[in-house]
Amino acid sequence: MASLLLVVASGCVSGGTESDSTLVTSPQVEMSAEQASALEDDEVDREEYEAGFRRYVACMNGAGFEVLGGDVSSAVISYSIAQAAIDEGVEAECYGSEFEHLDRKWQVANEDTSDTAMFFRDCLERNGIEPPDTLEEILVALEEAGIERPSCATGG
Repeated sequence: MASLLLVVASGCVSGGTESDSTLVTSPQVEMSAEQASALEDDEVDREEYEAGFRRYVACMNGAGFEVLGGDVSSAVISYSIAQAAIDEGVEAECYGSEFEHLDRKWQVANEDTSDTAMFFRDCLERNGIEPPDTLEEILVALEEAGIERPSCATGG
C-alpha cells in the first residue's frame, strides 16, 4: 500500500498539521453545486457536513483511492488517505469540490468541542489546572503554565 498521510480535521482551519499543508486547494478547483447550496445560508449543520464528507469519499473512491477512517461519530471527522492521491492532485480536486468549505466552516464553529480541545483540556487537568471553556483560552492556559503542546502527548 502507498504511504499514507494522516489528515486530521481537528479544529484547525488549516485542516491538520504542517506536513499536510499541501491539502489546501488551488483556486482552479470549482465547488460542486451541492457544496455551494449547503453554504448558501452561511451555516453548516451536521447533516451538510457529513453529506459533504460522503461526497468527498465517493469522489476519492471514483478516482481509485480509498479513504480510511472517516468516523463521523466524533465532532470533527478524521481520516487518512494515500500520499499518491495528493501527488496526483486527486485529493485537492475532491476536497475542494465536495468538502473543503464545509469542513473549514464546521471546524471553526466546533473548535471548542473538537478532539483537539478535549486533548488539551485533559493535558491541563493532568497538570492540576482547571481548563477554560474555549480552545483559544485553553491554548493560552497551556502557554501561561509553561506547558509545551508536544509534551501533552507524552503525558505532560
